[in-house]
Amino acid sequence: MEPAGGTPSDVGPFYISRRYAIFWAGTLLSALGDMIFEFTLIVWAAQQYGASGSWLVSGIFVASLIPTIIVGPVAGTLVDQGRDKIRVVVRASALIAVLTVLLAPLLADDLFGLGPSLPTPVQTATLLAVVAVISAINQFIRPATGIIARDIVPEADRARAASLNQVAFGIAILVGPPLAAPLFISFGLTWALALNAGSFVACAALVRVAARGAMLDEPATAPEGATPSIPATLRGRAVLVWADLIAGLRLFGTSPTLTTIAVCLVIALAGFGLLNAVDPFFVIFNLGGSAEIYGWFGAFQGAGSLIGAVAFSVVAARMGMPQLFCAGLGTIGVLTIVYAQLTSVPAGLALIFLFGLVFPAINIALSPIMLRVTPRAYLGRVGGTLNPLINVATLIGVLAGGVLYGSLGENFSFTLVGVRFGALDGLLSLTGLLSVVAALYAWRRFASAPVQTEMDAAAGIDRPGGG
Repeated sequence: MEPAGGTPSDVGPFYISRRYAIFWAGTLLSALGDMIFEFTLIVWAAQQYGASGSWLVSGIFVASLIPTIIVGPVAGTLVDQGRDKIRVVVRASALIAVLTVLLAPLLADDLFGLGPSLPTPVQTATLLAVVAVISAINQFIRPATGIIARDIVPEADRARAASLNQVAFGIAILVGPPLAAPLFISFGLTWALALNAGSFVACAALVRVAARGAMLDEPATAPEGATPSIPATLRGRAVLVWADLIAGLRLFGTSPTLTTIAVCLVIALAGFGLLNAVDPFFVIFNLGGSAEIYGWFGAFQGAGSLIGAVAFSVVAARMGMPQLFCAGLGTIGVLTIVYAQLTSVPAGLALIFLFGLVFPAINIALSPIMLRVTPRAYLGRVGGTLNPLINVATLIGVLAGGVLYGSLGENFSFTLVGVRFGALDGLLSLTGLLSVVAALYAWRRFASAPVQTEMDAAAGIDRPGGG
């Protein structure tokens, strides 16, 4: 059993403990498998349907998003109720591995080698259904692994652990997409999907090894509103799931820190969704690039994110997490406003690299703050509440970006404080402004008495005179 507090480990900036090193390897394999899976399906859709495959790619995005909104809160509640988080990860990962392997013959040209492929509508519906089910199962894995990470990482090292998690995701973003197409072309759909299935099995095995004996079977201290037992009847269980879900929502809604985070992320991510919707057009029309060059923007941002995550893993433990969160949001906003005024591809690539460099600060700060103020018994429900809010905000931003740009058109322009804006740079500037507003709101709220009191209480700090 490893302590949950203590001082930061001094072995080195990239090492926390043997447990976490094993856990981190599992995180990397899972993230890499997810990226390969996602881009394999995109490549398959393009090969199978040509240009018209874009509607299927959008369908895959929606099919993976909807379960996070519908299933996420319930999954978080069930994970909170269960004592054995390791078993949740192992069983859910095994289910995903089986579904992924079964998907290959269902999408093949001949069904299990027995005859012609499924009719296109049936094949498409099967693909979207499997993607939705896999996404739904993932809603159980995410809170379970989050609680495991909380238990195996001392509190003093959690900022560094969040940085190293970002390093894992940065590696996956850089390596996964370039691997997906060659794997699909060289070995076919079956082997590409089998690799993703294997990544889930390997991840579950590594998490099991890392988490064994690390405070995971201890009954959680039941805070007010927690469920002490689960009745045997299905109806009784449903009633208690609902009661625990409401208790989690109540905790979320009455926590000054968690509501501050939620408001900030909803504002900022609505802007980021808008950015994602119009950025390809901005690169082509305002920067003078092309669809092929736009791919380099993703690579530059990914490289910046990886370097930023590595850098923050060295300094994160010495920084205040609320300050880092606010600074990250504000800097991203300012960079986006500057980006909107650029007119060349090289300048855009340089700016998007800086964007990637700073962006990990938000996620790195977020995890330690939430872990500090959220009781262990509520971690699944808090994550299951926040993730749907984030996804809905992002989706609204994407839809708003498409509608606004489509309505305004390329010839739209206006002048503000002597600066002329067109439709694209105006929308990008709005995105940056939303991020700055979120940062200022967060800065004010984190400095307020209710948030300070909650953060101090969670850290065990008693400030004479009421803070």
